Amino acid sequence: MQMKNPIRRLYLSLTFFIISYFIFLITQPGFINNGLLQYIQFIASYISLYLIVRLINFRNYKFKYLIITDKLILMYLIYQVINGFISVFINNSFPDIRYLFFSALPFTLLCLFYFIGKHIIYYNIINTYVLKIFFLIGLLILLIPNIDGSWNDELYSRLMVPVTFLIIFIPYFSKINNLVIFSVSILSIIYHLPFRTNIIRIAYSYFLLISYYFFNTKIFNLISKITYFVLIIIPISYILFYFIFGFNLFNEFNKLGEYEVQKSNGYENLTADSRTFLYKEVFLNFRDNSSMFFGKGLNGSYNSIAFKYGEGFVSGKRYNVEIGFLNQYVHNGLIGLFLLIILILQVSYLAIFRSSNKFSKMLGLFLIFRYVYGFVEEMNNFDLNFLYFWLSVGLASSQKLRNFTDEQLHKIIRIN
Repeated sequence: MQMKNPIRRLYLSLTFFIISYFIFLITQPGFINNGLLQYIQFIASYISLYLIVRLINFRNYKFKYLIITDKLILMYLIYQVINGFISVFINNSFPDIRYLFFSALPFTLLCLFYFIGKHIIYYNIINTYVLKIFFLIGLLILLIPNIDGSWNDELYSRLMVPVTFLIIFIPYFSKINNLVIFSVSILSIIYHLPFRTNIIRIAYSYFLLISYYFFNTKIFNLISKITYFVLIIIPISYILFYFIFGFNLFNEFNKLGEYEVQKSNGYENLTADSRTFLYKEVFLNFRDNSSMFFGKGLNGSYNSIAFKYGEGFVSGKRYNVEIGFLNQYVHNGLIGLFLLIILILQVSYLAIFRSSNKFSKMLGLFLIFRYVYGFVEEMNNFDLNFLYFWLSVGLASSQKLRNFTDEQLHKIIRIN
């Protein structure tokens, strides 16, 4: 990866990325309705991706010499690009084409950050940018009001999503950086309690961190391996229990009683079952084998009765689903979904079973959790959540990282 100014190019890419994501958030329903801003978002997202492509020297990637995770990511990327090309001819209405180039394609190309994450020095540069610049600027977000004059609590919490990844870096960072991470994580929860995915991710990251400090290396290694297999079978077990015994886990949470938190526009029940109907609606839209295996294209959609008169319904159809893997199923079918799942499981396996340090195992456990949570949430957007996800997949696949000891990592990934 040779170039004249890689750090400057990476910083520029991150800046354009954040501009794009910021505009995406503030142009959501209930905030700002401005078509020009959406075109600026479109341009900023592609500039960010272009700069990342310039950082990757694909000439160094000869397929027959690649490690298994590199082959999987290339297969996943190529499959989606072909799928996107075909989508232009299958779904060719104006809303379809707009969704393809404004949302689906940028999200698809986010996996290019995998190749950036493979290089520890680049991951460090991004963490430095986030800690030293982005988190501090993020405090200004708390001063930005909604159009009705109330405080925009959701905007800050969604922008600060990288903190869920940075928590597991705490053993290797300086005290001042750890204080920043802790403060941002608490603020992001307090300012938007209805953002339950954020609470779950942060809680799980702190659980991994506590385990890192509480257990010695031998016990931590054993627990990591057991947890890996337990987390793999959780979604499979749930699906089997649902179809065989009619057991609905989401509905069981709902039976615990209502737990409402206040939002700027009302109240939200955090224990409500808001997922089962999404599965039913999507599966009802897949009647033929072709759509089931190959999906409906990157700009594919499904008909939704629940959202017909609400948000997210465009020209009689809905393009995005709040459940990450369900969204993959709609757009890429079982083939694309299985490629993604196999990639996550393989990278997590390498990080947990083929590493010499506890950090890699924490990273592997974090990624395998994303596999589980992909059946519940993780809406697919061109956002900082998935940017850090692909960076982390790349980092976990790095044999160089996995071969370091924890003592060596304290010097390599430390940010003062």
